Amino acid sequence: MGLIVRIVMGVVVLAVVAAAAVFLYTFFIGGSGEPSTDISQVVSTLAPTTPPDGEGASGAEVEAAAAGVLFNIVPEESEARFVIDEILNNNPFTVVGTTNQVGGQLIVDFADPSKTQIGEIVVNLRTLVTDDGNRDRAVRGFILNTNQYEFSRFMPTALNGLPEAITFGEPLNFTIDGNLTVIDKTTPVTFAASVTPISETRIEGLATLIINYADLGVSIPRLPPQVASVDDEIRLELDFVAVAG
Repeated sequence: MGLIVRIVMGVVVLAVVAAAAVFLYTFFIGGSGEPSTDISQVVSTLAPTTPPDGEGASGAEVEAAAAGVLFNIVPEESEARFVIDEILNNNPFTVVGTTNQVGGQLIVDFADPSKTQIGEIVVNLRTLVTDDGNRDRAVRGFILNTNQYEFSRFMPTALNGLPEAITFGEPLNFTIDGNLTVIDKTTPVTFAASVTPISETRIEGLATLIINYADLGVSIPRLPPQVASVDDEIRLELDFVAVAG
């Protein structure tokens, strides 16, 4: 074997070893799982739009905002989660990952529900936990790279199917169009929502999206024989409580 061939083979081996080391580090370490900042510090405030001329919100915009009640999602009573099926050790298994590090705002017009607004919803992906610490580190590290992309953001663009009137205690079923950003990819999606106004100061709701995770720019590695397969679809859910003030 010639010297040049041996050198090339040595470089290839070193590259493979380095790549494997990086993979193992990101897969099994994946960070501490602790948020870098409080979720309330990274959520956009829902407020009247400022026109480009800089003169402030128009009278109609101020009046519309004043007619609604501002609600804030309560992290301690809320949960964002993903649900996905896999074959683990030759048995079907459903993986559920959860976090209460979720924030966002709503403005609800009880007199005219069609004027209701939902602001940006932010979830801290670094704090997701499942039933297994190794899986948690894999999700934080290799799959979602939360050291670099800590937050997932959903920016609503349209609410469809809102009713003409609100009755406290009765659920409202509608859909929410918007743009969901995971890692460094933004994808247009539509969540199905069921929201119940409990009172003028408390709202409870569930928003659900079923989608191929590959469409979100997410790649999930297989580790046979332990993980023989992972379903292509993932269910994303936001189970939330929002209070006025």
